[in-house]
Amino acid sequence: MIGLLAAIVLVGLNKVRAKARDARRLAEIHQINIAIESYFLEYGHYPDPTSSPPIPDTWMKLGRGNAIDVLLQNEGLMGKVPADPLDGSEYYYYYDNNHWCDIVSPPDTPAVLAVFNLELDVNKNCGIVCGN
Repeated sequence: MIGLLAAIVLVGLNKVRAKARDARRLAEIHQINIAIESYFLEYGHYPDPTSSPPIPDTWMKLGRGNAIDVLLQNEGLMGKVPADPLDGSEYYYYYDNNHWCDIVSPPDTPAVLAVFNLELDVNKNCGIVCGN
């Protein structure tokens, strides 16, 4: 009986922890979005291969000391770029500057910022795309 009760509590606790990690992911990706939008307001474009340091023409995981992390820190937009709470191959934040958008000004400005995998969301991914 005690084992059954413990199993029920453990399952419930794991769901609460996953929900807390998802909430943290959404809050952190929002903060990163603010930093990238601030960069856009300052320079008129999202970080790209012409930025300093240059952002390679591809997507990259955030919070791992990559060029986008260095850029946001050097610009004073973020103290430390956060990594996903589980930060593994299945869960991470990423920035893609090779995604061309027609809905921002100027047209064809690249930028996708996303959480790759939420634990409790049926869609699994949550992105802030093209500054929206």
